[in-house]
Amino acid sequence: MCRNFLLSGGMLVLSTALALDVLRRRFWRIGYGTRSVPATLRGESMIHFLLYLTAMMALAVLSGCQPVPSSATTDAAHTETEEPNDAPLGEAEVQLPADYPAAMRQIVEYRDAIRTAVESGDLEQAHHPLDEADVVLRRLPEIARDSGVPRRHWEQVVVASEDLNELWGEIHAAIDEHQAPDYSTRQKAIDDAVERLQSVPRETQVSQRKVPQEKP
Repeated sequence: MCRNFLLSGGMLVLSTALALDVLRRRFWRIGYGTRSVPATLRGESMIHFLLYLTAMMALAVLSGCQPVPSSATTDAAHTETEEPNDAPLGEAEVQLPADYPAAMRQIVEYRDAIRTAVESGDLEQAHHPLDEADVVLRRLPEIARDSGVPRRHWEQVVVASEDLNELWGEIHAAIDEHQAPDYSTRQKAIDDAVERLQSVPRETQVSQRKVPQEKP
């Protein structure tokens, strides 16, 4: 639209300048002399003025033709500014515990941090522990296996970790929907799942060797 306006205005001014120049030359050729030439056609000052006016119009139009940001771009920028913590953490961003006991200490810390954030109403503080807990719980069966947890208890680890991750996932989903989750109705189930994970024993292997007795 700006380009069309510029072209139309420029063509109009240039056409007027050329018409005035033709009339000026025609008056001069037919012998009327400079005094017979109308004052508006005398000399080239009017042509120069019109050319100058064309240039000013071009600058004015171009300076006003600035792109207007679309509503989609504005909404996306607003959403990014308003919800900076919505992007979940990936496995590469979470430091996994070294063994099963360390994992359980970490899970208890997650539980306490999530409960405190929800009960205090500071839901933004629950995002980080919920993200980390999701990664640790999904890797917990592997951590248990590598930490010497007996095979007969692997199913207990899998079921309890899935139950706990599902409960925390419900809380996380409510927070993402900008709703206050009800922690009290899930607290007993959460604590029960944590206790089942804590009750899993580790198999310790102690090598014993006979010490040769000295002969008297």
